[in-house]
Amino acid sequence: MTTTTAQPPRTRITDEKHAPGDRAMKKVWMLENLIFHPRTGEEERAAAERMLDRAIAAVQKQVRAIKKDGGGDGI
Repeated sequence: MTTTTAQPPRTRITDEKHAPGDRAMKKVWMLENLIFHPRTGEEERAAAERMLDRAIAAVQKQVRAIKKDGGGDGI
């Protein structure tokens, strides 16, 4: 039997009405629109949440690599 831990409610990090110009943030914006749309099905919402979690983790990994190398402003 698998157990799931309760996830805190997701909050938006983008403006729902205006698409950002940055490519990575546009991906986040599109996924958030799927997640928060009332007519999105549960399976599609769950898939969008997994994709968003992976996208955020990839950016965090890049930031850690930049910080480790001593470059950048640490975003």
